[in-house]
Amino acid sequence: MLRSLKSRTATVVGLVTAATVTFGAGVAMAVWSSTSTTSITSPTDALATPALGAVSGVTSSGATINWTDPGSWQSAATYTATATATNHTTQTCNALASASSCALTGLDAGITYSVSVVGQLNNWVSAAATTTATPISASTSVSALSITNKTGGAPGKMESGDKVNITFSGAVKASTVCSGWTDTGNQTSNTATVRVVGTPGDSDDDALTINAWSGCTTFHFGSIDLGSASYQLSSTGTSNKPVEFTSSTVAYDATAHSLTITLGTAVTNDSSHGLINSSAVASSTATWTVDAGIKDANNASISPATKATANVQQF
Repeated sequence: MLRSLKSRTATVVGLVTAATVTFGAGVAMAVWSSTSTTSITSPTDALATPALGAVSGVTSSGATINWTDPGSWQSAATYTATATATNHTTQTCNALASASSCALTGLDAGITYSVSVVGQLNNWVSAAATTTATPISASTSVSALSITNKTGGAPGKMESGDKVNITFSGAVKASTVCSGWTDTGNQTSNTATVRVVGTPGDSDDDALTINAWSGCTTFHFGSIDLGSASYQLSSTGTSNKPVEFTSSTVAYDATAHSLTITLGTAVTNDSSHGLINSSAVASSTATWTVDAGIKDANNASISPATKATANVQQF
């Protein structure tokens, strides 16, 4: 007489993803025995590759890596992000799946790191998702400032065609100089008004600024202390009347990281304007104080915020 056998189940763990495995089961009795086999294929998406978001929170020494679980029959419990760069120390960060991000620290400024992110659940590890992260380089500075005379001009005296030449150590966001500019490629405008104001004998030096700029809803430049009060003269009976140069050209060279101002048409000696000194100024030290609104490519202010010329003849 045969007796019915109770059903039995078994759980098998540690299968390799997308592997086909054959199982055998047998029953033995005193007078007979029986075996059977079956095959299964483990899931192909046991842990799916993480879906990466944009890198955020970039500083000079770190970055935040963001991801989401793309969904699979089984979700990761933890994630690990690893940042590597040749000849630089590898850095990692870990987080529970619920956090969806972790912050890498100890990165070197200006170095582009390859970043991989994997999910893990027990012995399962997902395929890696990859991205890059580049910590912010040191703030952009002003590497050179000069005020030069036009070809064939009168040295030491302001006149149309003279130039203010500024070179930065790195890229500047041109749109922060003039809101009408873009941050891609070279930019130029010939609608600025440059103003120089001061009084001879006054303790305050003459100062050069951009007073108005058609086509720029907002603009930032700052002020150049010309190091002398003798470039501009006030008309009779009036003090502190400015000299202005209308239709001045301002140009940004995205490759050379340079800003050049070319003085336009001089407006002088009327009810609102003073005079240009007809006598040349032998030498002075000009100092530019940069408007804090001018930002570099990493949206940081220019630092340090001042730059001086040598004590030379200006204009």
